[in-house]
Amino acid sequence: EHPSNRSVLQEPVCMASLIKVDANENVLGKDILLFSNPNTTEGRHHITIKASLDGGLSFPEEYQVLLDEDPGWGYSCLTVIDKETVGILYESSVAHMTFQAVKLRDIIKGPRQ
Repeated sequence: EHPSNRSVLQEPVCMASLIKVDANENVLGKDILLFSNPNTTEGRHHITIKASLDGGLSFPEEYQVLLDEDPGWGYSCLTVIDKETVGILYESSVAHMTFQAVKLRDIIKGPRQ
């Protein structure tokens, strides 16, 4: 079994988004994988952005940010805005489509930096 098997990322069999941000393209100077999806195994709620600094082997809880905990459609798409910020377009619980800018430092926090 590969270390990055299905147990690393919880998901309800719903569309997700995954992007790689190279170290020279972000303020943290680290290679980052960003993943967004409903952080659950049932339903489509808890839209979350998760980050990995080890090529996707782990997505530690301290590198996650919850955007919307209520039920919605759950589809999302990530993009890089600038060296400090990523954007996410997602189907939220309060609007059909929501675009939100999120600072990388708000996602990647904690002692592992």
